[in-house]
Amino acid sequence: MDKLPIAICIDVEPDERAIDPKVAADWLGFEKTFEFFERLRPQLEDVTGAAAHFSWFVRMDPQIAQAYGSPAWSVARYGKLLDRLSSSGDEIGLHIHAWRWDEAFGNWIADMGNQEWVDSCVRMGFAAFEQSLNRTCRSFRFGDHWMNDTTLDLVERLGARFDLTAEPGRKMLLTPEPRTGFPPDYSLTPSHPYRPSKTNFTECSDSTARRLWVVPLSTFDPDRVLSFLQANGKKRHKTSVLRKLKRWSAANDNDYEGFLDRVDYEAIGGWAYDVRQRDRALDIEIYIGEVMLARVSADGLRRDLLMAGKGNGKHSFILPTPSGLRDGKPHSIRARVADSRFELNSSPSTMKADRQALIEPGVLLLDLCGEPWLASRIMGLVLSAPGKRHLAISLRSHEILSDVRLANLNENFAGIFNHPMVKDFVFETPAELVARME
Repeated sequence: MDKLPIAICIDVEPDERAIDPKVAADWLGFEKTFEFFERLRPQLEDVTGAAAHFSWFVRMDPQIAQAYGSPAWSVARYGKLLDRLSSSGDEIGLHIHAWRWDEAFGNWIADMGNQEWVDSCVRMGFAAFEQSLNRTCRSFRFGDHWMNDTTLDLVERLGARFDLTAEPGRKMLLTPEPRTGFPPDYSLTPSHPYRPSKTNFTECSDSTARRLWVVPLSTFDPDRVLSFLQANGKKRHKTSVLRKLKRWSAANDNDYEGFLDRVDYEAIGGWAYDVRQRDRALDIEIYIGEVMLARVSADGLRRDLLMAGKGNGKHSFILPTPSGLRDGKPHSIRARVADSRFELNSSPSTMKADRQALIEPGVLLLDLCGEPWLASRIMGLVLSAPGKRHLAISLRSHEILSDVRLANLNENFAGIFNHPMVKDFVFETPAELVARME
């Protein structure tokens, strides 16, 4: 197998999304994220046998300038940390948001509908980057999923060679805060690194290509994840049939506990536990009415289960809701322990109609701070795919301040350390990744 290049993209920004324009608080999330990845680096290098490089996208824009007195405040405050990252081979890039403070409204507005304002945000960021770091910005990420041809043209003219904003398959994702403009449609964007057309940044081009490369974030269609799980579920089912009489003859419904505790347009999830074999992962059959949707293993770690004394705590599952159920109609979902009559508590549960969910097709970002159960399955999907593969994964520096998100991050990297193909992984900057894949 060829090496699997992995780009970890860390947005370095304030701990609060809608920051107080009068309070210049330190970025504690970045401080802790820096410590986390500095501890992680030698461990990754040891298990992969290759240097580990990460990419840090630092916020420099009018919101930072207004709240902190300078768009490059972070360089003045954390310059020594950024220098250490650069000396380790990491990429320091630029991250921009188009927040504008509205005095009459008393709040920030994401003003992407005002191209003149967007351009001024980009120009401010690139100027601040060059003045504070003494070099041109090479790698760029716009915030809130935003990009269009005019903006990318400016980003390229200002010197960037890699853009890591695009989320293939993403369409009409709206932010909860006040905003102007409409989000871009990434539904047909290539999933591999490409040089975009000058007339349509979501298309790959040879004849009219830009010099700049788009390195898309790794997204996944829930239906592909479901197909992968169904294929693996059939393999487990064949194995369980051979052992069924021996394994279940002494079992009864009192041997199990479990809940179907999430049924919505994003995911179907819960947990199941064998009280006699405390660390054994149970298989779960998920049904739409009487039709089985998937057979999955409840082997994901949940801290609440661990704290409650449920064995090793690895008894959860979370299945991305397939597109066929995102039709604006209610659906009855059931879940039971495979090869038994035991239905999880709260099963069946009704997935309520949600017309808003129809706007977004539901592609998934690979989230290292998200559910380890799902992250491990998506990794399996990547490794089973033919042709050239890469992973580009984003996370925000403040996420590490959440105990749950930090626990997930640790668990997901533990899964990488213990992966049988870990020697084929290599953690690289955008430039290194593109050079490898050309």
